[in-house]
Amino acid sequence: MSNSWLECGDSAVVLKNMPTASVDALVTDPPAGISFMGKDWDGHKGGRNKWIVWLAGILSECRRVMKPGTYGWVWALPRTAHWTMTACEDAGFAVRDVLVHVFGTGFPKSRSLLKPASEHWILIKAPGDLRELRIEENRIKGAPRLTGTKNQTVGGGQHGILNKLNSTTNQAEYDANPPSGRWPANFALSHYDDCKPSGTRKVKTSDPRRADGTVNADLGSQGIYGGGNTPQGLDKPRYCDADGTETVEAWQCVEGCPVKMLDEQSGHLHGAGAARSSIRACDATGLFSLAGDGHRLGDSGTASRFFYVAKPSTRERSAGMPEGARNSHVTVKATALMQHLIHLIAAPGDLVLDPFTGSGTTGIAAVKERCRFVGIEHEVEHVEIAQQRIAFASAHVQSV
Repeated sequence: MSNSWLECGDSAVVLKNMPTASVDALVTDPPAGISFMGKDWDGHKGGRNKWIVWLAGILSECRRVMKPGTYGWVWALPRTAHWTMTACEDAGFAVRDVLVHVFGTGFPKSRSLLKPASEHWILIKAPGDLRELRIEENRIKGAPRLTGTKNQTVGGGQHGILNKLNSTTNQAEYDANPPSGRWPANFALSHYDDCKPSGTRKVKTSDPRRADGTVNADLGSQGIYGGGNTPQGLDKPRYCDADGTETVEAWQCVEGCPVKMLDEQSGHLHGAGAARSSIRACDATGLFSLAGDGHRLGDSGTASRFFYVAKPSTRERSAGMPEGARNSHVTVKATALMQHLIHLIAAPGDLVLDPFTGSGTTGIAAVKERCRFVGIEHEVEHVEIAQQRIAFASAHVQSV
């Protein structure tokens, strides 16, 4: 039995056939009301007020079919994001946050407009008790936290106080179950279309343990753990390569790529963790400069590693379609980005709804996240493309 279902039709009508409180998460990319590239489906419905009423009607049905307290992501163009937020609130949702996705693609629609380089994903919540996002499952790898430490505001910046030492033994005290890294941010990055993946590269991880469970001797000899002793809570292996490093993607970026620009400004930095020295300053990337001997426990790399990086390649857009066929949808999203959004609000097995399915990227992401998916799309051409792409993704996931 398939875990995904896609229907061609008007969401305002199809949603009425879905049972109340049956959906675990909403992730959708509705029209922006600007008639993008002359497409009828992106019309303004007669102006601002009528467009808001139209979208609020569909989102009201989404709220009805969602379980109490569940979350949703709703895409918006910055230019009409206030229309979309108003529609969300008129439909009975609470607006909780906004994730800004920065990218290098796009072109100005006229000489009276700026080149688009960002889009908004509005985080909304259905009425009901407040529940947590899946923060722990989405932390960005970082250094273990010392016992009793917390972020404090110092001199206008956020400084993690990571140098607490035991006054008797002069050794660092670690949490037995430290958090696995930094909190996911309301900011995401994408490469420019002309950027090309160039294989992989090795970076230091925030965890000194190798894949076999042993501690990196080089780190131990530097006295980070007080003469090489393994700190409490580091007696179980975590993911890393056999040499204690992590393998990540490498890219050849063109000028104008936001990932390249951020990394050029930050340079190659070391994330700070436990150290025998005191913390001097926190730079713009949130990384720490250390005084004293400079020994530290932490990952390394450029600043972009702290932000989610995604890019929809031409190959990705048309994967699963017949040979020679191309995905004709004009606003295809990156699968990796959609997986990140889904992973924040839906667990494996949850039912994800997208009433504006387009060419099916949300469905693909849901399948890859082991979620169930129900999608609705008005355009017949796009339904066929979405079916092909989601079926291809489903077959690949099942074969893994």
